[in-house]
Amino acid sequence: MKMEMYCAPQNNVLFCDYYTPTPRYPLSPYSQSSYISSTSSYSQSSFSPISSPYTPPSQTSESFANGNDNDNVFKFPSIIQDKYIPSREDLISAAIARAKTLIEIEEIGQRLISVDKRHVVQNNGQKTLLPTIKQEPKRGSELYIALPKACLEGFLYAIFSQFGTVHQIRLMMHFSGSNRGYGYVMMSSPMEAETALAKLNELTLPGIRGHLLVSMSTDNRTLFARNIPMDLSEEQLQIEFEKRVEGVKKVRVFNNTDDPSKNREFCFVIFKDHRSAALARRSMAESPFFINGVSIKIQWAESEPVFRHSVLMRMKQLHIRNMNSQTTEEDIWKILCQHVTPNNIVFIKKNNTCARIKFIRHEYADVVRKSLDGKRVHGINWIVMWDKIEGTKYECEGYFKHLSI
Repeated sequence: MKMEMYCAPQNNVLFCDYYTPTPRYPLSPYSQSSYISSTSSYSQSSFSPISSPYTPPSQTSESFANGNDNDNVFKFPSIIQDKYIPSREDLISAAIARAKTLIEIEEIGQRLISVDKRHVVQNNGQKTLLPTIKQEPKRGSELYIALPKACLEGFLYAIFSQFGTVHQIRLMMHFSGSNRGYGYVMMSSPMEAETALAKLNELTLPGIRGHLLVSMSTDNRTLFARNIPMDLSEEQLQIEFEKRVEGVKKVRVFNNTDDPSKNREFCFVIFKDHRSAALARRSMAESPFFINGVSIKIQWAESEPVFRHSVLMRMKQLHIRNMNSQTTEEDIWKILCQHVTPNNIVFIKKNNTCARIKFIRHEYADVVRKSLDGKRVHGINWIVMWDKIEGTKYECEGYFKHLSI
């Protein structure tokens, strides 16, 4: 007859016994019960239900019925309590919380800089914590901080290391050794920068009245050049600027509405980072820059707004500039359908040389923006960017994605 194991868990204990299922049909006279002696210790009548000769009495169903659960052999192991292992950010936050003065926080930061093997250099009134990688984070990763005069790079490194990886620190310095009251911290991603911005506006530090003043850096990377020859294209102008300065990413030209083959005698020069743009502006301001014998006037362009990462993820609307006045909404529709399906487009509104397009999701707008920016349509290169009106609206609403510490 088949033997099966009986298991009954109770109070984190497993009781085991062997039993014989009730047969469907009457036992045959030649079955096991007919020739096993009733006096045998292995007979069926000895235990009910039947027990294995190798089963100790403490594991039988009788012991379970009598409540003798202390003698059972098999027990589940005690539940393992998962212990929380503090992260690097947690340890830094705890050390800062124990600090009583700004000097102590500065010392914490200097030790972190030494442990992380980061290097600090000072040149022309600017003190810089150098990045460890060449690739610069996306735009929106840099923050502007208003500082007490006594704070240096150690203070900033300790404070911002609570929220992620510090890519670079720039401090504007006096020759006396104190800072000029402000500095810039670039995190490794826009999300880390937004987390730091939210938390530091709520954090109280010793020696600082109120909260630390932190805001998004404008991170201006664009110069405005005017008085350029009308017959030069974007490609020709980019070659001319690359001969003179370094770090040029691309040149934007606005075409003449009456004659698209000519520009409007100005252009925008976009650099890979703010530092490259600042050095180029200084270089071209100190010594005149000529193209085809014409002196080019250089100045900072009006900075494009830098939206928080959470706001940017909500944006679904694009603004296209520098379009041919002859381009129709139907032409735009056909071009868009090469990159997204028609049902993902909400509307297209064109006005002279500009157009606004809305999509049902941010992802579709981002695909179109990356695909069509700089695309040549009807003899003119399009300039595609996020719609500032929509972004400013979300910023004014005070939208912010709450992040836990």
